[in-house]
Amino acid sequence: NVVTVSPALGTALTVSQEHPVVGEQVRFFAPASGGSPPYTFTWQFGDGLNATGAVVDHAYAIDGSFDVTMTATDVSGRRGVADLILVVTLRLTADFSPPQNVSAGDRIVFVAVVEGGTEPYSYTWAFGDGGIAVGAIVDHVYSAAGNFTVSLAVSDSANHTAAILKSIPVATHLSAEATFAPSRPLVGDPITFSGN
Repeated sequence: NVVTVSPALGTALTVSQEHPVVGEQVRFFAPASGGSPPYTFTWQFGDGLNATGAVVDHAYAIDGSFDVTMTATDVSGRRGVADLILVVTLRLTADFSPPQNVSAGDRIVFVAVVEGGTEPYSYTWAFGDGGIAVGAIVDHVYSAAGNFTVSLAVSDSANHTAAILKSIPVATHLSAEATFAPSRPLVGDPITFSGN
């Protein structure tokens, strides 16, 4: 008698995005080897949904940690199982509060507010007058009055991006001047004061 011995059924599980956000389509791959091909693959995504196939796509409707399990079965009924914990975060969002009552020459501080995604984040600012900066907290001075569009672009460590634009009115710098007449008054003389 000739006995054919196949290699043990080996399985693995890989994903296209290790740090997905809610709603992002993730591609799941199920390499298998050994055993007696062809193989069939079944998936459990940890959120109550299932799929079949060597390559499947899935998006999570909520954030959280999910235990993904893939089971490969060969023609002889042998099974191999691979699993991983996939952490899904909220979508990356970026925001900042535009300063109020800004005049040319004022030092303005901008603070980025970021939620979701996967830290660390990178921040890029453009102030609408040719000036740029990087960082979560930056400052800028407008040299002239006008209406400027400030943009904030944020990316996380998993290559998700978010951006926001806000308009900031910058007024002419307020100045004051006082004059009086006559220029050399005497005691008892009426003096007229003028302010501009």
